[in-house]
Amino acid sequence: ASSSIISTMKAFGIEAKNSMSIVDKFNEVGNNFAITSGGIGDALKRSASALSSANNTLDQSIGMIVAANNVIQDPEVVGTALKTISMRLRNTSGQLQEMGIDAEGAAESVTKLQQQLLSLTSGKVNIMKDAETFKSTYEILVDLSNVWGDLSDKAQADIIRLVAGVRQGNVLTAALSNMKEGIEATNTALTSQGSALSENEKYLSPIKGKVDQFNASLQQLWANTINSDFVKGLVDGAKAIVLFVDKLGLIPIILTTIM
Repeated sequence: ASSSIISTMKAFGIEAKNSMSIVDKFNEVGNNFAITSGGIGDALKRSASALSSANNTLDQSIGMIVAANNVIQDPEVVGTALKTISMRLRNTSGQLQEMGIDAEGAAESVTKLQQQLLSLTSGKVNIMKDAETFKSTYEILVDLSNVWGDLSDKAQADIIRLVAGVRQGNVLTAALSNMKEGIEATNTALTSQGSALSENEKYLSPIKGKVDQFNASLQQLWANTINSDFVKGLVDGAKAIVLFVDKLGLIPIILTTIM
C-alpha cells in the first residue's frame, strides 16, 4: 500500500502533507466500484508516471482504471495496458520501439494518427486540443466512447490497432464500453475528501464502545469485590494477625530477622 501511494505521489507531484487525499480517493472509489483500494494502487504503480505525463489527473487516471477493470478484473494488466495506450497516443512507432513499448500497428507519425482517428470517427475524435497540445488520454477515451457504438466493426478494429495494439486491445475495448462508469468513478474521486478518516472513525467507534464496556465491567467487578464479605474478611483477618503479633511483642524480632 505504501509503495503504491509513494509512486502515485511522485508521478502526480502530490506533496507528502497532501498524501491523505490519495488514500481518500482509493478508499471512496474502492467502496463504490468493482475494484479494491489495493487494486487501484496496483494499477497506478504500473501506469501513474505515463498517465501523468499524458496530461491526465489522478482522478481521471482512476476513472480509466475503473472503466477497464470492470470487465478485465485484473488491475495489474489494466495498469500496464493504460501505460501503453497513453504512450501510443503521443508517440510514433519508432519512438515507441526505442522506449521498449509495443509498437505493433502504431502510426508512423502523430499527425498521421490524428488524421486516421479523425477519418475513422467522421471527424468527431481529435487527439489534439490545438497544434501544440495533446488532449489527455482520458479526454480521448471519453470522446471515443461517445461514438464507439456508432462505428462499424472495421472502424473499431482499426482504432484498436492504432491506439492499443493487438496485445492491449481487449483492455481498450473494456474501457470504451464502460466509460460511463469511468466518468462516475472520476467524479467520485474528485469528491472523496475525508472519506478514509470518516470510515476509520466508523471502524473504531464500535471497538471503542466495546473497550469502554469492558472497562466498565472491570470497574464494576472491582467495586463488587471490594464490597464483598470475602475481601472484608481477608482485611479483618490480616488486621487481627498484626494486632496479635504486636501484642506478643514479636514485631522487633521479625524486623531484626528481616534486616
